[in-house]
Amino acid sequence: MAVDPHGLSRLLSKLKIEASSPFDDMLASLPSALTDVVERVADNEVELQFPIANLTKLQQLAIAVGDSQSFLVRLKFDQRNLPSEFCVHLSNDSKGLSNTHEHTPWILSKGRYPPVKQYCYGRPNRGAYQLSCILWRHLRNGFLSLEKTYAFIVSHLADLARSCVVCGGGQVVLRRSTFCQNPTCKTVFWGVSCEILLQEIWHDPTVVDLLLTMAHATALSGKMDLLPGCPTTNPTTIINMLDRLPTIVELQRHLTSDISIYKVDFDLSRSLTSYSSELANMLIWACNSYRGFLTAATGQFHIPSFGVHQFLLVNASPDLEKAFGAHARAAQTTFNVLFHGTSLDRLYAILCQGLRVCSGTPLQRHGAARGSGIYMADEPSFSWNYATTVPGSSSGWKNSCFHNPRVMLGCELAGAKPGGNNGTHVITDPTRLIVRYIFIMAPNASMPRAQDVRPAMQSVFSSLRSGTA
Repeated sequence: MAVDPHGLSRLLSKLKIEASSPFDDMLASLPSALTDVVERVADNEVELQFPIANLTKLQQLAIAVGDSQSFLVRLKFDQRNLPSEFCVHLSNDSKGLSNTHEHTPWILSKGRYPPVKQYCYGRPNRGAYQLSCILWRHLRNGFLSLEKTYAFIVSHLADLARSCVVCGGGQVVLRRSTFCQNPTCKTVFWGVSCEILLQEIWHDPTVVDLLLTMAHATALSGKMDLLPGCPTTNPTTIINMLDRLPTIVELQRHLTSDISIYKVDFDLSRSLTSYSSELANMLIWACNSYRGFLTAATGQFHIPSFGVHQFLLVNASPDLEKAFGAHARAAQTTFNVLFHGTSLDRLYAILCQGLRVCSGTPLQRHGAARGSGIYMADEPSFSWNYATTVPGSSSGWKNSCFHNPRVMLGCELAGAKPGGNNGTHVITDPTRLIVRYIFIMAPNASMPRAQDVRPAMQSVFSSLRSGTA
């Protein structure tokens, strides 16, 4: 068998003696613990099942797995008993699919990079894309055994959010992975399927509405430096492009009618050009360039008395999280909830760069009576005075669900508060602050008392730091 496996197989067949193949032997050698999660689906193909029910709701939302209970990885082996092709799916991708439907797996020898386009059926999602990258790297480095491959994927599923989505390099603990500082990884990620980069359209549409509202308000203010990296630099173009859009719900319905999870040639960017030739790039930039994870705050994350439209910045960019994390470790148990009022035209820059010291710069808006720093307050009612509207943006973009909004930020401060004057604090080191909540509120809203909302916010902040959320 070792010297001439095919010759031996022919001989045994001639003698009508049944013999196992190397592929059979590999499956027979699997430990009993893998019996229920490794299934033979063809003569030289297996399907591996990876449960994801242990992920938190935020982690599931981050990778857009919906109500799926597991990832399914299909591996095809060549005559040398080595993996040659693979595809990754969610467990509910095949609902309603006929048994005759063919897989179109990714060929390992294809190109120098992992798959960046949708190559097999199923709704594109960030989790399957990242898992494809992980599997591609593992198999390209040399296949050892099916058992080791299964263990490798399990270990990386637990660390999806703390590794670069492209190269797998380590980053700080996040809830949603992003590209690292390597320019190649950024280039590869920006070339990923539009459907993966714009998963919020289906899974968190109000976030898309808010991100576009920020861009629209900034364009109206004319301060394009507050939209770092925006692919459209003409503010009038941005305003006109967004004002031609339907509501996000209608846009979602239109795109859903175009896409079939069984087609791999669907092109979301082409579908978006019916509204504007620049819209796809604008949406991709808005949803990804801040490198964080913003989601509508619902359920246990919703703070009573702060209005309907609440958003949780589950993680900011890796750079901001790393800087804040160093202070958080030093602070140990000393954390404070503080508030900051701002305007929509500054909100996207805050998402990208965090709160910054603008005293003495052209961005200073209200003076610096108590010196240079970021002005924060213990009470929301005080910060509300500084939550101003942007002239001319009373209704956001034309079909936005946000009307005449004002913005309140709920922030976490690592370490002790500096000495305050009537409950206000000047933070001179912006890395001690992290924005967690964005409250989009009506202009005449009344502010809750800090004592009524602080416990709930502290609980959320604590669960984010501990990783239990």
